This record gives sequence, structure tokens and C-alpha cells, in this order.
Amino acid sequence: MATALNDVLADLIAEYDRLESILAALTVDDWLLPSGVPGWTLRDVVVHLAQSEEGVAFTLAAPVARWTTRDQPLDAEIEIVSRGVVGISGVIPGGV
Repeated sequence: MATALNDVLADLIAEYDRLESILAALTVDDWLLPSGVPGWTLRDVVVHLAQSEEGVAFTLAAPVARWTTRDQPLDAEIEIVSRGVVGISGVIPGGV
């Protein structure tokens, strides 16, 4: 398990390094260019990513040993969908 986690963390570090090199090359005007998200600039997307990462860092700093009661219905739905039994809408994927 530790090896898998180490692999994930190594990949994450490599992705951060790559993103940092891309962002470092941007000019002041580049930050205001439109992104692939309608109505969002590159700056908007990067701020969104940074805020999401703050949430991840907070979660990792204070991990919860088990899912909360609130998340249990979602966990059950994910399990069902991952097995391809029934989708969220209650429809069986592929009409099976």
C-alpha cells in the first residue's frame, strides 16, 4: 500500500512541477486570456485550482478515519454504479 501511495505522490509532485513551469512562462496579458471554460480567464481557472488544492491540503492535514454519515448514501451509489448495476437515475446502464 505504501508503494502505491508513494507512486501517487510522486506523480502529483511531477504534475505540480509541470504546472509551475507552464504558469511561470505566462505573461501578465496571458493571465487574462480566455480559457477553455466559457467566461473564465486563465487566471480564473488557476485560482479555482489553487482553492481546490487548499481544500485537499486541509483534508490531508486532518483526515477522517471513516466516511461521514452524510456521505454513506453517496458511497453506496458509487459502489452500485462502479459495478455497472444501476445508475444514479435508477436506469440500468446499457439497458441490461
